[in-house]
Amino acid sequence: MKGCDDLNNHRKGIIVGALLADSFALGPHWIYDTSVIAKHFEGVDSLKNPLAPYHKGKKAGEFTHYGDQTLHLLKLFLNACLLYTSPIT
Repeated sequence: MKGCDDLNNHRKGIIVGALLADSFALGPHWIYDTSVIAKHFEGVDSLKNPLAPYHKGKKAGEFTHYGDQTLHLLKLFLNACLLYTSPIT
């Protein structure tokens, strides 16, 4: 491991892109009826509140449980990087 600064722009873009896509997916997540999706989520023009009852308390712009897990793992990896590498100067 080269250190925490090894997380270059390409890698940051992948992580940010995945989290952004997840927040856009929250609205129609767990909706499998294509007519309901077409009615409520035609076009991707903004973040939407979740329609399924499984995301109680979540609002537009938040993550699904997949995004929550991704963010948690990212924090763990970054903390491990800070613990097991030389200090960043």
